[in-house]
Amino acid sequence: MSHLALICPPYASHLRVFESLAEQLVARGHVVTFILPIGATLRLQHPNIEVCLLEASPALAGRPIAGLKRRLTPALIQTVGDLTERTDRLCQQAPGLLRERNVDIVLGDQMEAGAGLVAAHLQLPLVSIASALPIDRDTGIPPPWLGWRHDPTARGEEHNRVAENISRWLMRRHNRAIAHWARQWGLPPRFELHDCISQLQCITQTVPGLDFPRTSQSAHLVPVGPLRSSMDEISSPVLDASIDPARPLIYASLGTLQGHRLDIFRLLARACRRLDVQLIISHCGCLTPHQAATVDATRVVAHIPQRDLLAHCDVCISHGGLNTVLDALSAAVPILAIPLAYDQPGVAARLVHHELGLQLKPQNLTVARLTSALEHLLTAPNYRRQALTLSEEIASAGGAMRAVEHIERTLYFQGSSDAREGFDEVLSRDTCAVLLETPHTPSRHGCP
Repeated sequence: MSHLALICPPYASHLRVFESLAEQLVARGHVVTFILPIGATLRLQHPNIEVCLLEASPALAGRPIAGLKRRLTPALIQTVGDLTERTDRLCQQAPGLLRERNVDIVLGDQMEAGAGLVAAHLQLPLVSIASALPIDRDTGIPPPWLGWRHDPTARGEEHNRVAENISRWLMRRHNRAIAHWARQWGLPPRFELHDCISQLQCITQTVPGLDFPRTSQSAHLVPVGPLRSSMDEISSPVLDASIDPARPLIYASLGTLQGHRLDIFRLLARACRRLDVQLIISHCGCLTPHQAATVDATRVVAHIPQRDLLAHCDVCISHGGLNTVLDALSAAVPILAIPLAYDQPGVAARLVHHELGLQLKPQNLTVARLTSALEHLLTAPNYRRQALTLSEEIASAGGAMRAVEHIERTLYFQGSSDAREGFDEVLSRDTCAVLLETPHTPSRHGCP
């Protein structure tokens, strides 16, 4: 039995990914401790799952944002500030918690720099989890928060380098925190988020058929497809008598952070009325009942079992969040992406690149453009055909079970002798054989 620390942002989409890993790890006999900011909640309850909530540090509260306010949007200021505070909080409090629990390995979300810093400080192996698009640097791929098309030419690579430099400038407050803790703990110099992800192994939900072509720089990426918990599965039907199976059905969701976009939902409803198609909207609890009642869709709900509903749909309208996109493609449903923030422009660009869907920019949304895009997705067969091909790739990717097997492989070859001794109780004979036949290559960079 091994003890694993799981560290991820307090966002629902990231928490669901880590819950799926925890569920599989506990089923295989491991002990799991979540290290989360205060206010984060888990659905899982099990004697072998512990949740440690990090308290906000008074020293960090209200810290100035070093001149960024005059030049950056409030949303970006808030995002950089949140990242910086979480990194500082993790580095202040997590080492003691992990030492007390004799943790064997750290599973860290790629967006939590503190996970990599703490693992290096405690000399623990680190496996990074790409809940969103992988941030692993690749000269042929633009940063994931840009909606640029894939350009493998020298000019494209130069554009990508410029974009990385701009991103580095925008993230400089967070980068200063990373550099501070690396110096504080006597680690090799680390300057940005990319320097804090594992060079041993990064598990990603993004399968190759959804990503831009990557080079050998990303050879340590392990694509496993959607990481989903059994808690997401239901047995009751998701459609009621108001849904006509003979008419096209469209599902729309803007995720848990953008579900308040009432203006977009109203436009979607008007476009679907023009096409005489059915529209089910999930606002993820972000609208009041009064606001929801003003949207003229077939159904407007706070929550709905997304994967089960998508099995009945013809098109999915999404903000480009990776979890929703993977759920739709798993059901072979093409996507109209309306990217709003974070890595969503990058996801939308990949959908267009692989002819898995279309995208419209939120600032250019009109009923006419929405109607045209939806009509094209409903009638052009290539999008459904491409989505069907990708659904087969996703189905064979392995999911949480394959991810846990790779985590155990890293633990076996990089963990302590005590952790390796416990594998006789945890692993099957066949899995042990795979581990022994597949030695893991040490990091080229000396990072955890």
